[in-house]
Amino acid sequence: MYLNKKVLSWALYDWGNSAFATSIMAAFFPLFYKQYWASDMPAATSTFYLSLSLAVGGIALAILAPFLGTVADAAKSKSRFLFGFTLIGAVATASMFFIAQGQWVYALLLYLVSSLCFSGGNIFYDALLVEVSEEKYYDRTSAFGFSLGYLGGGILLVINVLMFLKPEVFGISSGTQAVKWSFVTVGAWWFFFAIPAFRIKPAQNMYHRDLKTLFLVAWKEILQTIKKVIKHKALLYFLLGYMLYIDGVHTVIKMAVDFGMSLGLDTNDMIKALVIVQFVGFPAALVFGFLGEKWSPFKALLLGISIYIAVIIYAYNIQTSTDFFILASIIGCIQGGVQALSRSLFARFVPRQNSGEFFGLYNMLGKFSSFLGPSLIALTSFIFKDTRISILSLLILFFAGMFLLLKSMNAFKNS
Repeated sequence: MYLNKKVLSWALYDWGNSAFATSIMAAFFPLFYKQYWASDMPAATSTFYLSLSLAVGGIALAILAPFLGTVADAAKSKSRFLFGFTLIGAVATASMFFIAQGQWVYALLLYLVSSLCFSGGNIFYDALLVEVSEEKYYDRTSAFGFSLGYLGGGILLVINVLMFLKPEVFGISSGTQAVKWSFVTVGAWWFFFAIPAFRIKPAQNMYHRDLKTLFLVAWKEILQTIKKVIKHKALLYFLLGYMLYIDGVHTVIKMAVDFGMSLGLDTNDMIKALVIVQFVGFPAALVFGFLGEKWSPFKALLLGISIYIAVIIYAYNIQTSTDFFILASIIGCIQGGVQALSRSLFARFVPRQNSGEFFGLYNMLGKFSSFLGPSLIALTSFIFKDTRISILSLLILFFAGMFLLLKSMNAFKNS
């Protein structure tokens, strides 16, 4: 049986931190940034600064990720680091409540800190997958985590949307104040539901080093990990492909509302569309988990990436809020599946005693690439002054990622 107390405690972290991904990253931050904190800026200019801040955050985490993973392996518990990142991220998120109108620089700084902690915490959360699950259940367990995340993040998003649409029902003076309170609710939700995961202990600790020694040897071990990856052709192709296609996935998540607003679509309709993503994503992630077991995670991933390519082409042509609803529904069907199967496929390559080290590299590549998508959006937006053209630039990431994933699959078969 793959579902037990340990797996549930682990998956509840996804239930908690997904509130940041849904209510903040995908919905209210880009909305509030555009209409409140950077309301005096032209749309293309505010998009440029938002994309630039996401790119800077991606590079910063890419530098830190493998180091954090190595340190986590050598420490007594990955859960300690998970606690630290969650606490700082939750506090930074809640602190956005205090940022006044027009103070877009402070808003972006807090968003940068909370995003770094969200992504950094996922390094330790992902690494715990091999501690809570047997290898034969990796696909299903990983998908369960993502599906629970869609449900938990979706529930809080619905509450926050209702606060925004009907603030008087909640005793809040305006929609603006409701959005500010949503930052507080996300911070609290994130931390509270993460508590069970803090108590997960690794089966064994492979290292017993003091913190000073850890800092001295971490980068040496990172280089050794990279050497191991280079010798494993299937893993190398997978990681390079993952670096590209997952950046496309993350860019779509972060920029969807900004994209819709730049096209002049109705804000309320876009928020409702994001709610659809969460509740479609809950069963869809589970379905992809079963597809990974039935077909192989490689084939299920290739299906998901192919649909993303179609989604980007469709996005270029959208005209109405109905088009945005259709777009959101399709993304909801594949988003969690692509993320879950990528994690479970990688877990098959990972030595259990070095899971933090390897997942640090995994997240490094995922986050190092996360400046590519926003940079492509920022560059094409700056050059062409056309949001539709900028979204097409993401096709480069998905096509290149699919090509490398195919090479990984072939190398894996021949190994």
